[in-house]
Amino acid sequence: MPRYFTHYWKNETWEERKHLWESDPPGVLLRYAASNKFGERGVDPGDFLYPVTIIDGALYLLGKLEIDKVCDFEEAASTLGRDALWEADDYAIAAEPTTMHFNLEVPLEVTEQLTLISGNRTEQLKFSSPGRLDQQTLRGVRELRPQSAAQLDKLLSSAPRVEWGKRATFEVGRVYDRSREIHKPYGGQHQGGISTPRGRPVVLLFTSPTGEQYGYKDGWEENGVFLYTGEGQVGNQQFTHGTRAIRDHAKDGRDLHLFESLVKGKGYRYLGMFVCPTWEYRRGIDLNRDKRQVIVLHLVEPGEEEEQEAISSSVAGVPLSTSSARH
Repeated sequence: MPRYFTHYWKNETWEERKHLWESDPPGVLLRYAASNKFGERGVDPGDFLYPVTIIDGALYLLGKLEIDKVCDFEEAASTLGRDALWEADDYAIAAEPTTMHFNLEVPLEVTEQLTLISGNRTEQLKFSSPGRLDQQTLRGVRELRPQSAAQLDKLLSSAPRVEWGKRATFEVGRVYDRSREIHKPYGGQHQGGISTPRGRPVVLLFTSPTGEQYGYKDGWEENGVFLYTGEGQVGNQQFTHGTRAIRDHAKDGRDLHLFESLVKGKGYRYLGMFVCPTWEYRRGIDLNRDKRQVIVLHLVEPGEEEEQEAISSSVAGVPLSTSSARH
């Protein structure tokens, strides 16, 4: 049977993450939690975590994380594709990333009913004064009774839906000025091949026939798949930043828009909206002419995902003739 735990976040951590979340709500997901207490408390795969904090005596609920595995820093960094993680002894990795709700205050009547498990007994949350939680009552990692977890689940199920800003719209075949007609209305990085505008449900992809001189090569396959290579010019590519945004676009609710450079300042032709159902690792050469691993993402038109999954083996394992890397 699964167990249920609260995981307390300090107010400064909460506010720091909230600031990032406010700029890109659906894009900042709950992917992991870090603590020195998971092992001590017996937190295991299959259990559930509820990150919380107490602000001015009120309880705030961030979300719910189903634990896929509990591991050390090295394994967590490898699994998540990044090493900018909170420092801790233990990392609980989510089975699936979930939405965070930094403004979800738990009603006092619910807070008063929550019950913790402490050894062979149960206890209520402590209040420093009527209606005001003691700041220490949920410090660290505390186990919840299943009934209390169910109350938090009910609260999360009725939480306001986190919405993106408006979606991007482009006309297939039209040539756009990248700075004036793409980034000015939608934001995002003006340089590089993968742009991830804050607060927008889009990932903007740019490909160029001259890209080979910078260490990457994209193109169409006979089966209608567009092969798009990941970021990083030196060393093995990892699923970080823009490359991860492409792979995870569907579960993050982002649209992929692909543009082709006409070079020499002639603008970018819009090729359409795509999805990325599959990807593969290939061997290539980096900017220093060293052998390395590159990531090749398979882009297809919406509605062709199942067909691509069936034929993906036909494009897998094909060696690259050039180093595949984005800025």
